[in-house]
Amino acid sequence: MASQVPFRKRNQINRMESERRTAVAAQGGPASVEGQFMVSGTGEAVAEIHFPVGFIEKPLMFFGWELGEGVVIEDNRFPQFSAFAHRWITREPDGGQGAGARTYYIGVEISCTSKYIGTGSYWLNWLAKGKAITNPLSGVGDITTSSRI
Repeated sequence: MASQVPFRKRNQINRMESERRTAVAAQGGPASVEGQFMVSGTGEAVAEIHFPVGFIEKPLMFFGWELGEGVVIEDNRFPQFSAFAHRWITREPDGGQGAGARTYYIGVEISCTSKYIGTGSYWLNWLAKGKAITNPLSGVGDITTSSRI
């Protein structure tokens, strides 16, 4: 004979489980967001990136460059590249008021420079990793999203 849980007790258990999942989601989970954009020629460029998740801590940013198709490099004349997070795009859902006020990192402005004597285009690949809000009902642990600008 199967044990039957009375309706009120089952309802209470379901509510407690829902509250637990919500609390876990509010603490955030590991997430990574990646993408790339093209930089043409030598000079400076700025790109505004919007994340598909809200990071609850400032995410770590990683950058890597790759040469565009047809770009040939010469000995002792390697291209020079650099990139950095110039400005964070944030959101404060509750207006930043109250004891539980939290800032969400929802995007970043990336500034980069490329220096090369030749001509061509280059890809800046970026990766943001950190703790982000996840949907407690989705059952997804890690989020990996890519975008292309």
